[in-house]
Amino acid sequence: HTACRMRTTNNAAIEDDWAFECRGTFRTVHIPRVAGDAKLLVTSPGSKGYLFMANIKSQKKRILTNEKRRVRNRDARTALKTYIKRFNAALASEDTELAQAEYDTASRALDKAVSKGFIHRNNAANKKSSMALRLNSSAEE
Repeated sequence: HTACRMRTTNNAAIEDDWAFECRGTFRTVHIPRVAGDAKLLVTSPGSKGYLFMANIKSQKKRILTNEKRRVRNRDARTALKTYIKRFNAALASEDTELAQAEYDTASRALDKAVSKGFIHRNNAANKKSSMALRLNSSAEE
């Protein structure tokens, strides 16, 4: 990897080109945007503003693929959180029919997330078990 420091450019028309200062020389690097997110360079923890760009072609491809997967996984996990929040809201409103419907929706979404590999199956099982326990205890009251 080549250690590079990102430089700001005043040219707003070139939003797909990133400017870097690499070992004292200034260069502009073109990286295609993926899913509206242009952060395709590898940063290491504690890098203090330095970006590391791969020199190997296959690694550049891997960076693009990893970014696509990261965005997809983030969106899927966010959707799961939304389903669980809807269930919690229905449970708080003491509407058991709505809570049961939201539980079914959340349960299906969790199962699908497991099959797609977004979350671990034990994580989904724990969430479903917790929701079912709270749903059953609220139905008894």
